[in-house]
Amino acid sequence: GLVGLGAACALAMGMDEAAHQRLAALRDSLEAGIIAAIPEVRINGAASPRLVNTTNVSFRHAASAGLIQDLDAGGIAVSAHAACESGDVDPSHVLRAMRVPEPFLHGTLRISLSRYNTETEVAALLALLPQAVARSRQGFAL
Repeated sequence: GLVGLGAACALAMGMDEAAHQRLAALRDSLEAGIIAAIPEVRINGAASPRLVNTTNVSFRHAASAGLIQDLDAGGIAVSAHAACESGDVDPSHVLRAMRVPEPFLHGTLRISLSRYNTETEVAALLALLPQAVARSRQGFAL
């Protein structure tokens, strides 16, 4: 299943168990930092088996496009969708199937890490993200 695919991907990326655990800890640290710093946020799929290098986070009454733009201006690259849906502006059908509540659907970010990312880079994202979410929420309208 999905866990086996994750193990296969780790092998394909040349990651040993220690690197795999470090990346999972970095992702978990990122998620904990987001939850601590920003109200009305949800980590999508957190209770399910998932890849260690990716988190999908939704912010209530925010807009993905503005978040991506603000973070990009700060030198941080994130996306709103998987690469196969990168041109799509509608909320993800996968998130709808996961029953993500409507107020969260438009403010979703997909954040991917690699074995080369550092705690300093995660801290930089966590420093920029709360202000980006606040700005997005101020201008949010459907």
